[in-house]
Amino acid sequence: MAAALDQAKERRVPLYTVRVGSPVPPVDIEVEPVRVRETVFLGDLVAVGVPLKSRGLRAPVEVNLRVIDADDERVVASRRVRIGGPHPSVLSELSFRPERTGRFHYRVEAVPLPDERRRDNNVESAEVRVVEKGLRVLYVEGYPRYEYRYLKNALMREPTIRFSVLLLEADRRFVQEGSDPIRRFPETPEELNRYDVVLFGDVDPRGGWISPAQMNMLLDFVGNRGGGFGLIAGERWMPHRLAGTPLARLLPVRIDPSFYGRYEGTITRGFRPVMTPEGRDSPLLRFAPDREESLRLFEGLPELYWFAQTLGPKPGATVLLEHPSMRTVSGPLPILVTGRYGAGRLFFQATDDTWRWRRHTGEHLHDTYWVRVVRELASPGGVHDGRRLRLRTDRRRYDYGQGVRVMLDLLDPRLVTAFPTEATVEVRAEGERESAAREGEPPVARFTVSRPAGDVPRLEGTWIPDRPGRYRLVPAHPAIRGDVLSSGAVSIRVERPDLEGQRPEADHDRLARMADATGGRVLDLNELEAGLGAVRDRSVRIPDDVIEPLWDTKLVLMLFTALISVEWVLRKRFHLL
Repeated sequence: MAAALDQAKERRVPLYTVRVGSPVPPVDIEVEPVRVRETVFLGDLVAVGVPLKSRGLRAPVEVNLRVIDADDERVVASRRVRIGGPHPSVLSELSFRPERTGRFHYRVEAVPLPDERRRDNNVESAEVRVVEKGLRVLYVEGYPRYEYRYLKNALMREPTIRFSVLLLEADRRFVQEGSDPIRRFPETPEELNRYDVVLFGDVDPRGGWISPAQMNMLLDFVGNRGGGFGLIAGERWMPHRLAGTPLARLLPVRIDPSFYGRYEGTITRGFRPVMTPEGRDSPLLRFAPDREESLRLFEGLPELYWFAQTLGPKPGATVLLEHPSMRTVSGPLPILVTGRYGAGRLFFQATDDTWRWRRHTGEHLHDTYWVRVVRELASPGGVHDGRRLRLRTDRRRYDYGQGVRVMLDLLDPRLVTAFPTEATVEVRAEGERESAAREGEPPVARFTVSRPAGDVPRLEGTWIPDRPGRYRLVPAHPAIRGDVLSSGAVSIRVERPDLEGQRPEADHDRLARMADATGGRVLDLNELEAGLGAVRDRSVRIPDDVIEPLWDTKLVLMLFTALISVEWVLRKRFHLL
């Protein structure tokens, strides 16, 4: 546009623009792709993050959000959300508890407003697989500090969690707490694999309660079996005592060898951790369905005091909370960090003061936080239940003509070398049953995903849809069975690019800038006839003479040949040759 205006100014061509249409955008509510865990345990709370975007709302209005079971049209969750005015976009959250196991399809919709014309973008879909087994947690703590007392009570109160506590400083007559009490750390993989998550408190890994063989067993539990591991720092031993042990690999932060947990004097000043953008999006720190309300509750939590100093996060780790003033070489000092080790998830908390969050709020916020921590560390859809692959796409909605990037993740590190370098993915129209594939009906398309490099635990490929619609991508390679996939299929939507629909309002300001830049005028429809009549006639008569040389035309050649032929015939006839 800028180049065209420069050319018009250079040639002294004024632009007369005509204002047509309203500059006020029409009212529209759009549901963007939702966020939900693909696999949950039966009885767990399924949290559905719903990003909403609005247009044309000068003042906030209430919108009714609903999650509907697509099989029986039953509303499983609903809430009213305020959107518009100063908050054109909001991230809301709805939650519900599945009542049975299986794979379920849900429709997330915003009930259209009375004056909303476009309604096809008010709906998104989600798919959740519900497995039956409950969450099993092993918590190992060194001594009965405050964090231990309130954390174990929070987990024991949660009915969907089976809980074992190993308090190392307890005497022999002490009855270990939990729904499944134990008296020692698991000694065999079979014993350890009964759990989904292992939490370490302030324990000394060199204290004799865990052997090097058990440490390596824990590494295998996380890296190969997909178990979760979390560590809560403490003043005595954690995390500095992990340095030089195999378990240091399970920390998403780098250990500071100069920090031994103690500070000089009594800590009298508290601090409020700063939430990072990743922390705002994390379900760990979601204390209320509404994002703004959740942030308000977090900012109102009591201050923390003690914290462990580290050298910062490891590459690939995600920092959710930071210290407001302390820094490392790489940035602010991390307080809450998550990461990955092989197929398993990692968690590190650099403070043991979350028990203070119970002040003024009671058990709700504190318990909600810790229950979400262990749920996020658990891997119901990973290798821990025998599923070692995950099919996913970079998005759920595409414009027609865009390539769909498809990834097949190898969650089990043992598959990196054993799995084929290529696999086939089938594309089926949304609504086709799985039985259709068994009956021999051809899919819409087939394409191949391949390994980008030999040691990358992922296969990638791109499919370009040939028409808009809703599709399901299904792995179809012989090496892939349904019992090894964390999600059997991925649903996507392909839409025609709707540039006019993205901004349907008239841009009167741009029309005025175009006219002003070239010396023209902006006209309304009722001024069109009078305005165009005032436009000076700058037309120039251009001669349209056509000059064509004759010496090389066909006609000249034919005439010349005819004359020569007649002369030759006449000379021949009258014996003039």
